[in-house]
Amino acid sequence: MAKGSEGRVKGRFAPGLRALVRPVDSLSTDAANARHHGERNLAAIRESLRAYGQQKPIVVDAAGVVIAGSGTLEAAMAEGWTHVAAIESDLVGAKRRGYAIADNRTAELAEWNDEVLDEQLRELLAAGDFEGTGFEPEEIAARVAKGRGAFDEPIDELDFSEVHDEFWISVRGPLPQQPDALEALREALEALPGVTVRVGSTQLG
Repeated sequence: MAKGSEGRVKGRFAPGLRALVRPVDSLSTDAANARHHGERNLAAIRESLRAYGQQKPIVVDAAGVVIAGSGTLEAAMAEGWTHVAAIESDLVGAKRRGYAIADNRTAELAEWNDEVLDEQLRELLAAGDFEGTGFEPEEIAARVAKGRGAFDEPIDELDFSEVHDEFWISVRGPLPQQPDALEALREALEALPGVTVRVGSTQLG
């Protein structure tokens, strides 16, 4: 964003949010917030901000204390943003606290449509444009492979281990399903930039 009356603004915002931008040092998280944002959650929010910018405002009270969106504020500050977009709520007391809980709980109660999700992840993986989704590449590859029906029985082992500048994957499953399983993994992983896939089998004792 360009310079404004409050100095240089660091952050990236949807056009409709620019009028709502305010300095992060004028806001604070709620010490009584019942929702904790762990390391992985904050990392996912940071990745989303880098990929897409801020697409919805956080909600604050008249004192600038966050009611909904504390993870976004924490992630933005960790990214070095000087500003975030925020709207001010008129809720106070029990209504304010109830909304803060509802904002977290209603999202928690939602469910994935796995068929639709897997198809969308497959498209994003093929386009190499999955960053910011909150899913790791290996999670997407496993979902895509499973979605093709390659694994009708549980996978006993799916191991991603770094070895210098390469990584390897071992998959243990029923031998009759080996061809479909290996082909599914090849298709999923070869969509990743710079990844070369060699498939084979090792006899287990």
